[in-house]
Amino acid sequence: MAGFRLHPRRRGPERAAAGRGPGERGFVLIAAIWLLILAGSITAILMLRSLAASTAAADRSEEAERRLALESATETLLADRLFNSQRSRWWQAPTEGGITIGGRPIRLRMTSESGRIDVNNADTGLIDTALRGLGVGKGDRDRIVQRLVALRTLKKGIGSAADLDSLIGGAATPQGVCLADELTFVSGLAEPRPDQMSAALSRALGGRGGARGDGAAAPVEGGAALRIEASEPGGARSISIVRLVGLADRPVEVSAWALPASCPPRMGT
Repeated sequence: MAGFRLHPRRRGPERAAAGRGPGERGFVLIAAIWLLILAGSITAILMLRSLAASTAAADRSEEAERRLALESATETLLADRLFNSQRSRWWQAPTEGGITIGGRPIRLRMTSESGRIDVNNADTGLIDTALRGLGVGKGDRDRIVQRLVALRTLKKGIGSAADLDSLIGGAATPQGVCLADELTFVSGLAEPRPDQMSAALSRALGGRGGARGDGAAAPVEGGAALRIEASEPGGARSISIVRLVGLADRPVEVSAWALPASCPPRMGT
């Protein structure tokens, strides 16, 4: 018919999608799969980070609980000795025993610093004799003694556990001998008390002054510094050096608190 024209029909969305070629549909499918993989990877990373943060927080909490349990056991020992005096199970040294803190069994060992060689006050000849008796070689002995002589010339001394570790660090000793167990920087004595010496130090000094070194407990002189080792079956351990001075406003004087343990535990020895 004159004036009548047919117009092509527009394709709807369904027809347009159906009209796509196989290559185009494959690309869309691959892109969707990669988006799913990316989203899954991001989710997995976030979950792993969250898990790591939770684990680290739990570890920190456990570490804090262990540290507080060790410190609480040490404070319990000191309070018992302070308030119960001669009736306390911790009145003499060396002695050891157990205390339970918050369900955690803590093993404690208390010794007197008076039974150790004071590197600031003992004669360097005595220090050399002790080191030789403990099995320290001449080179290490000379290094330690010369360092002490130099410090004394400058009117200085060993003032901390870190200083003591620096002084004796690297010195070779026989198996089972730990110098940090036999030396101190706080006793103030020129010679260790014979009744407080360890068996190893007594042998090293040849029984000097009638030292027995048999490990028998004996009363500790008033104001003596005490070394308290606290350990937990799981392996956590700390060492504190304190003295009970008996003053109303300052009953306890702390020389060192919660030291890292450089020697293996001597519990039961």
